[in-house]
Amino acid sequence: MLLRKDGWTMREIADATGMNKSSLQRMLRQPGRWVTAETTQRILGVHSLQKRTTAFVDATGTRRRIQGLAAQGWTLTALGQRIGKDAQQMWSWTHANLVTVAIHELIKELYDELEVAPPPEGPYAVRARRMAVKHGWVPGLCWDDIDDPRERPKGLPKAA
Repeated sequence: MLLRKDGWTMREIADATGMNKSSLQRMLRQPGRWVTAETTQRILGVHSLQKRTTAFVDATGTRRRIQGLAAQGWTLTALGQRIGKDAQQMWSWTHANLVTVAIHELIKELYDELEVAPPPEGPYAVRARRMAVKHGWVPGLCWDDIDDPRERPKGLPKAA
């Protein structure tokens, strides 16, 4: 795997592809046996210039983007499925202090795609919105600068 020759660790490749580290290791031990078309595309989609995506950054924007999408009605499960992660991982990012640059960018892309999409409807969407209210999460449009930790949400309805 060329990424390994370029100095990438298995953890970095796993983070960049959204794959499980042990699955990647198994794939390298038995090439061809574990490789699907989707796996191939994930790996080929990673460029060596992305290497520094394992650096850590403030998670404020990541948290707020996930929380904002939940406030629109997107479940953590649905969000996770779109990026190859599970709901538990999505939940952990709603409380994280730091995330890798790769995760920050992944969530930013997801948010940019879904913030303009029609919000989901149905019982799961209602449940996601209730969860957001319960935790004090606000839609992404309430932030002038969603990545600024000093920023306070704007345009919220006044509490009764």
